Amino acid sequence: MGIMVFNIGGRSGQGVCERVFLCRGFHIKKLWQAKIMQAADTDISALVEIEENSTHRFEFFMDLVGDQPVCARTAWAYMKSGGHISHSLSVYSCQLRNPIQVKKIFEFLKDGFHEVSSSLDLSFDDDSVADEKIPFLAYLASFLKDNKSNPCEPPAGCLNFRNFVAGFMKCYHHISLTSDNVVVFPSRAVAIENALQLFSPALAIVDEHLTRHLPKQWLRSLATEGRADGKDTIVVIEAPRQSDLLIELIRKLKPQVVVAGMAQFEAITSAAVVNLLTATKDVGSRLLLDISEHLELSSLPCSNGVLKYLAGNSLPSHTAILCGLVKNQVYPDLEVAFVISEDGAVCKALSQTIELLEGRTSVISQHYYGCLFHELLAFQIGEGHRQQKRRPAEVIPEKMIGFSNSAISALKETDFFVPDSKESGVIYMDLDRSFLPVPSEVKAFIFESFIRQNVTDSETDVRSSILQLVNDSYGFPADYRSEIIYGHTSLALFHKLGSLLHARTRYFAIPLGHQWSLCLGSKVYERTYAHYSNKRGIRLQD
Repeated sequence: MGIMVFNIGGRSGQGVCERVFLCRGFHIKKLWQAKIMQAADTDISALVEIEENSTHRFEFFMDLVGDQPVCARTAWAYMKSGGHISHSLSVYSCQLRNPIQVKKIFEFLKDGFHEVSSSLDLSFDDDSVADEKIPFLAYLASFLKDNKSNPCEPPAGCLNFRNFVAGFMKCYHHISLTSDNVVVFPSRAVAIENALQLFSPALAIVDEHLTRHLPKQWLRSLATEGRADGKDTIVVIEAPRQSDLLIELIRKLKPQVVVAGMAQFEAITSAAVVNLLTATKDVGSRLLLDISEHLELSSLPCSNGVLKYLAGNSLPSHTAILCGLVKNQVYPDLEVAFVISEDGAVCKALSQTIELLEGRTSVISQHYYGCLFHELLAFQIGEGHRQQKRRPAEVIPEKMIGFSNSAISALKETDFFVPDSKESGVIYMDLDRSFLPVPSEVKAFIFESFIRQNVTDSETDVRSSILQLVNDSYGFPADYRSEIIYGHTSLALFHKLGSLLHARTRYFAIPLGHQWSLCLGSKVYERTYAHYSNKRGIRLQD
């Protein structure tokens, strides 16, 4: 699309004039500006009324020589007293940024979503943020427009997204993986908790930066209590991130599971990785290695010691790699995590824990990061060399901890998702999800949550809405001291409540509106639930 030239009157203010173009995705350049006299017979009383009823101030000038603008009220009074006022006239050249994608966005908005268009803001201080956000908004518009119902994706994560992850690892880090080696989680905190519940170690060592979201009873438990009651009690000890101190702790305490991060200075080479793998293998510990802080979604990623090791070596069966995508500059609270393992039994069990405890990972969140991976893979030139042959993993001793008895029992007795049909018209009634067409109202709230900038905390606050609803509808007294536990799916909510049974406290389970399979996973998108719940009402369940 070429360059367009506009003559813009400056009565509304230069900042407003420019922002009108910026918010709609234009690059602008001011070519010329002058002042012209306001016609004496022109009535500006309507502008005066607008100023009296809003915070906006129009821009006029006293005669043609003044550079200090005055508001409409002052200009009107001056003109009534015989003075002459002027306003600016500017000429702008405008060129649409990402014209193909912006066109898709506006085509979606004009198709019954006119109210949402007022929230559209495509102005950016950083071009890299624009290049990331605009293509995704175009994709989201197409997704919401074309998909009359929500797709049924496997619990391990959307197949396309897992293929993108495996493709990124192969193209950029020369690691031969498939989608079967990747399991997707809502966040790395969920991945860590699910892994610990799967193995239920008597003692686990977890990086001190990764224990914040773990159940408090795991951190308060004493290792000396043992398991005399026969229950799978998990004990978590915080560990330092520096590898030599962590290895010393592993050799002394001999934990059954280790969740380790890596210091920045140690993440560049593979030495620390090799030492951790050796130490955990020697004592019979399972290792979950977090590289979230060191993975870059870039066409020229920095050196990563863990991925450099995996390029030449198969991943031992006692080790898995955890990566939370936490460096989002566009939507800072939008997180997706994935675990890489080359042990098929571990991958299958982890995907089952997601279905059993969490439901599924947000589809839209996976689409967002999938767009980034897709762009990187499309940018990559075909490989000119063969993949490096990887050394096979060492045999792990039998003393390694396996799945806990309670986990085996739960996984054995539960009916899990079986993709028995690829027909798009099939509606799955055996899942706690809605695959029926999504109402336009929900689509509007979803899209508005993504196109908005500077969403305030008050707009995403579901707590106050829940407190008010519970008090008004059910007469249950609640105030700011009341504890509210809510989840994005009924399974996640039930899981959180289950961990509180020992507290002997009365809790109410409140599903936030209908459980759409889009499964909105970020603070930004809680706004959708808050809007929809307030409009439709929410049920109080025992």
